[in-house]
Amino acid sequence: MSGKIQFKYLKEYKILVQVQRKLISYDHKQALIQYHQPLGKKMDEHRQLINDLVSSNQSLQPVMIFDPVTQIAHRKTFDEYLNIQWKQLDKEQSPLSLLLCNFDFSLQIDNTLQDKILQQVAQVTKSITKRSGDFVARYENYKFAIILPKTDSQGAIYLGKLMREQVEQVKLNNPELTDGKNFSLSIGVATIVPSKKMIPQSLIDLVEQAIYKSKLSGKG
Repeated sequence: MSGKIQFKYLKEYKILVQVQRKLISYDHKQALIQYHQPLGKKMDEHRQLINDLVSSNQSLQPVMIFDPVTQIAHRKTFDEYLNIQWKQLDKEQSPLSLLLCNFDFSLQIDNTLQDKILQQVAQVTKSITKRSGDFVARYENYKFAIILPKTDSQGAIYLGKLMREQVEQVKLNNPELTDGKNFSLSIGVATIVPSKKMIPQSLIDLVEQAIYKSKLSGKG
């Protein structure tokens, strides 16, 4: 009799153990669900944060690529584009021309008027560089650069003359400019066939020398 009772108790114990195991398993699953729910929420929040950062970064792209005053490319973009064209034209053995336009403002011209003039000059510079490969940039504070791929020296000199004519027109369009309150323009032009034996800075140095000589001669 006692053996049957023990068997009964043992059977009930096994059932109880099985029930307890199922409860533990259930509790474990519930705990996992409760644990993962906030994780999932956090992951969603992180995804949203990443999307917001990407959107913000895209909205900043124009600021990083373009000069904020003139809305033309800035120096870093100029350097990158010059390197690209240098490598490409080295392969093709085609000429690469560069113009540097240096503006000297009189002390009587304040920063507001300077920015206004530079903005107008930037617009006319873009208007005379119509080919898809031509590239205009604000090289330094008072210097604009024009990269002219596959352009010989004659073509670059012609564009320099055209640039000077356009700048004279900008002066006429601003009556606040007078003899004592004005600015001058010096243009340097250089043409080179890129080579692996040289670097892009070689072309920039030639143009800087041309500007220096034009200032010394007083011809601009």
